[in-house]
Amino acid sequence: MPSTLSYSPSNEGWPSFYSFQPEHMVGMNGVFYSFDGGNIWQHNSNETRNNFYGEQYSSSVQGVFNDAPFERKLFQTISTHSTSAWDTVLNTDLQAGFVATSMFNRKELVWYGFVRAYAAELDFLMRRAGGLGTIEVPGSPGAIYEVELTTEYDDIVSIGDYVYYGLGSPPTYAGTVSSFVSANVIAINSTVSAPDGSVAVIPDAADIGKLMLYIKNSTAESHGVLGNYCVFTLTNSDTAPTELFAADTEVMKSFS
Repeated sequence: MPSTLSYSPSNEGWPSFYSFQPEHMVGMNGVFYSFDGGNIWQHNSNETRNNFYGEQYSSSVQGVFNDAPFERKLFQTISTHSTSAWDTVLNTDLQAGFVATSMFNRKELVWYGFVRAYAAELDFLMRRAGGLGTIEVPGSPGAIYEVELTTEYDDIVSIGDYVYYGLGSPPTYAGTVSSFVSANVIAINSTVSAPDGSVAVIPDAADIGKLMLYIKNSTAESHGVLGNYCVFTLTNSDTAPTELFAADTEVMKSFS
């Protein structure tokens, strides 16, 4: 996106980009003016930040976490030393995630949040996946249908988890966990689409003996994002003055 780059003679550097794109700029009597559509605009004359020519913008800062670049790790949290929370998007060489402004908690003057992977990013090799068992009786088709498994399912599975079956790449989507009927019978909701938009396909007699597995909800179950490095973008749309001093993350070496 086009922007305006500023230069600071006192710092002998380029401190910032600005969203506005003026036709002309001039400083006079200690005041900075610019022109847009032939109209003059006086900058720094009110307390509404990120507003130029009557249009509201956001501030953004981008950085890189790159400690131990040859080690694969999980970026689990984001904390910002700032006067307000900043919406955060993270992109590694393997995954993408986020921390929305509403997900931050303020602890000892630091805004702290757990990184969530985007729901559409289903990685069946990640720790969010778990086995339920093999299909013994697929049950009768319906909006809510039951599947009987050959063994008792994992007690870590929760209502709302996404259910898949088969060993395809990817496996076939079956719906979400609706309820637990017994130790080896699970009810599945076929009306809910998968995070990637896939529609549920109800298993039938041909699927007996196929493995059934679950994927935890990536927003509810926070495991972070996997990668060797992480590019993070912080965005703030406050109209009042706000300051950002530093950002950091907690990482854990991945053994997956």
